[in-house]
Amino acid sequence: MIVPIQITSRTVAPLTEERDPFSLSPSVAQDRLGAMFQQEQMYCPSRPPECTKKPKLSSVSMFKNLKKKQRQRNTMPWSTSRIFKIDDSCRLKMSEWSYKIVDFLPANREIVAVAFNYIDRFCNRVMIDSEFEYKLLCTTSLYIALKVHNRRTIRATTLSVLSQSEILPEDVLMMECVIMKELSYHLCPPTCSSFIGTFSIFIRQVPLIVKEYAVQRALFLGELSIVESFFSDIPKSLVAFSA
Repeated sequence: MIVPIQITSRTVAPLTEERDPFSLSPSVAQDRLGAMFQQEQMYCPSRPPECTKKPKLSSVSMFKNLKKKQRQRNTMPWSTSRIFKIDDSCRLKMSEWSYKIVDFLPANREIVAVAFNYIDRFCNRVMIDSEFEYKLLCTTSLYIALKVHNRRTIRATTLSVLSQSEILPEDVLMMECVIMKELSYHLCPPTCSSFIGTFSIFIRQVPLIVKEYAVQRALFLGELSIVESFFSDIPKSLVAFSA
């Protein structure tokens, strides 16, 4: 259940909250697509050779310290008899929780796609072997995405309250450093929604109401693709074009 939270104002421009992609000219949209395709190669979760690169020692040591501290705190059972596997049910729960947070703030729902880009790229570099680690990763990724891409963010203390103190504020702040170091501070990936908005400029000779309905339907399908891990390694431009 989402409880009333304290909001802090920020001056960072939102993702697509205040720009109308329909107002762009085709030439500008073509230039934007070219830049987005280049970015997409950099931000792809399975992009070689970076995904095979060994994690930075500093970020690994910080991540190990988090694990050690959580075991000592023992706020939740740590099972060593089974291997934790990130499946679609875990992804579904955390994506639904993330959408509740951004809808409550309110914030652009595209931020959830940005957060899951961080999550997928991080999981391809660092082993996640417990439910707590995955929850912490998802929570902190959303925290970072809101700080970078939204005018209104959420405090780490509030995230701790929403997790019923399972995740402490200092856990979020330390994990924030781990994620940003591991992702080399590349925090602005092109999303499925941004590709859909740009593709829509090239839809011509159809009534505006039909065009808007098609775009809204495509955005809905793009949001659904976040829930399925199958789409995590597929280029967002391909997902957007298919939607």
